[in-house]
Amino acid sequence: MIQLLKQFFKQRTTITGIAVAILFQLVFSVVWMTGYKEVNDRFDQLRLVIVNEDQEAGAILADTLAQSLPFHTEIAAAAADAESMLIERAAQMVITIPSGFHERLGQPGGGSIPLSFTINESNPSMIKSIMQNVASELTATVDLQATTAGVQAVLKQAGMPEEQARAVSSGVTGRVAKEIHSLYPVERMSDSMVPLMMVLASFVGSMLFSMNLMQSMQGIGTGYSKWSKYFVLLLLSVGTAVTVSAVGTTMVMLLGDTYSSGFGSVWAFQMLFLLAFIVFTQMFVLLFGMAGMLFNIIGLSVQLVTSGALVPTVLLSDTYRQISEYLPATYAVEGVMNLLFGGDGIGSAVRMLIVIMLVSIVVGAAAVALRGFSREAASAERAPV
Repeated sequence: MIQLLKQFFKQRTTITGIAVAILFQLVFSVVWMTGYKEVNDRFDQLRLVIVNEDQEAGAILADTLAQSLPFHTEIAAAAADAESMLIERAAQMVITIPSGFHERLGQPGGGSIPLSFTINESNPSMIKSIMQNVASELTATVDLQATTAGVQAVLKQAGMPEEQARAVSSGVTGRVAKEIHSLYPVERMSDSMVPLMMVLASFVGSMLFSMNLMQSMQGIGTGYSKWSKYFVLLLLSVGTAVTVSAVGTTMVMLLGDTYSSGFGSVWAFQMLFLLAFIVFTQMFVLLFGMAGMLFNIIGLSVQLVTSGALVPTVLLSDTYRQISEYLPATYAVEGVMNLLFGGDGIGSAVRMLIVIMLVSIVVGAAAVALRGFSREAASAERAPV
């Protein structure tokens, strides 16, 4: 047994396997712990928009909320402006003070008065949870303040001394009720995790595809020019993106609930971002050989943090948010959310994915021009990851 163990350790692949396992631990620990370190300190970067439909009476409440809430809060000039910000994910929730809100509070014996909250669920599920908690706490606060003030005013008008009116009104609450509306509702947890699943499966698959195709490219030998090999590599990449995305989209459509877009749109977009992932991961392997897988492992870890599938990018540090702008997963998640759940379209995501894809192809071509892909190079570098 000891001799067999020694034989295993004499194989380069054994050492490589252990090293890769350790590398994954190191990379993910560093990236995730530093990437999410400031999230709790950046909740004030979440944006709430207040729409006041109660004219002058509601203006005081709107100003009070804008100044007291621990978020970036602003008052919208019109409901349409607030909705646009919500659709574009520039805001996480819209608070609407309805017309006649304060007048109804001042009427004794009336029913509950709704305070409206609108949440865009085409976001990481974390946003829905946070905003629902905010809505509950905010409703309780407004209810306590507004109801107490309204009852106190009525009692004073009835001739009750001010101190007695204040004491009686402090025990009366329950007039303000929250009314939560969902923009692009996502009912099931499984559906909300689809963007993360599609990006993770596509990028990991692209990493392994690029590694194995690189070995095939090297192993063919010198019978073909390096440019013909690179052309066929790209041709195989396109064919693989078409086939794999068809399988992935089919499974999502079969297992998921109702989505905002049909099969064709989702398939076309997944085909695009999968091809972008493939040429992006190929770029590092073409530049550095099998050592390029190190950069792909780092890229996987960073993109899981910065893509916006788990945590909204607004909560990340400035460094990670800037990095996210140059990585394809950011735009893949944006487009998938808009297609499956609803949003502002996929035009900007498509443009950025095409730019990243073209840059990766050009850099890959430059690597091919500088490197040879002979059988000797293959035997020197070939090592499974």
